[in-house]
Amino acid sequence: SIQLTQRTRDGGRDAECQYKRGLVNSTAIVSAKHWKGKKVGPDEVQRLRGLRGDTDTGIIVTSNTFSNEAIKEAGPSQNQRSIVLIDIDIIVEICFTKGIGVEKVQLQSFYKFTGFKDENVT
Repeated sequence: SIQLTQRTRDGGRDAECQYKRGLVNSTAIVSAKHWKGKKVGPDEVQRLRGLRGDTDTGIIVTSNTFSNEAIKEAGPSQNQRSIVLIDIDIIVEICFTKGIGVEKVQLQSFYKFTGFKDENVT
């Protein structure tokens, strides 16, 4: 289940989701970044890790990509909240795989002219 938070001064907490990991029920904080011009940097990973609460996982979803520093910062760290990074490439892949917002379209056959061979010319 997903519960959206209020839009004002959420500290980067846009939603919380409840999910099951094996036999264990877990809660994750979700931070959504719809940035067109710049990659999500390590400061956003640090901000999400530092939010108060007893959630063991943080998820950052972006319509862009993550900087190399953000990817490194999100790596496993002892005694800190796990961070999952979901960028536009993952979103598009999931949409295609699960058929979300996409439709398969049949295309016509295309031919490429490769030239004549001497044996076919009279």
